[in-house]
Amino acid sequence: MIDRSVRFSAHASATIKELVPAKLPLVNLYRFTPAKLASEEEIAQAIKANIDRQPSPYDSHPAPVDRFRWARNVSTAPSRPEEDDALEVWSLFADRPAIEDAMTRRFRSGLWDLYGVDLKGPEQASVSDLRTVEGGGL
Repeated sequence: MIDRSVRFSAHASATIKELVPAKLPLVNLYRFTPAKLASEEEIAQAIKANIDRQPSPYDSHPAPVDRFRWARNVSTAPSRPEEDDALEVWSLFADRPAIEDAMTRRFRSGLWDLYGVDLKGPEQASVSDLRTVEGGGL
């Protein structure tokens, strides 16, 4: 979960850094491919920092490093692989495009609410805007 969280944050940050200055719309956060992503070394450092960080009084769970240590001490029998183990989590949802759309709208709304940053959506974008961002991996 820490790995995915760090990667998603890096993706979202790179998306914002690319689209906001250019005043381009964000059609789908999950399908947009930023031109410049964090390096694997930067991602690995951020993951390690998250795992090793000290807990704060506001944490709802123990620090990851403590949870991992405690989990290693639990004695359990190894589980058998299941045929669906390799499936993406998206396989649990019936309508991925609708969820991506709703979450992208929420992301744009959050940027506005927290930072006053207004990323246009597809409904506010011009045709030339959409042509420009389609080349970015939408």
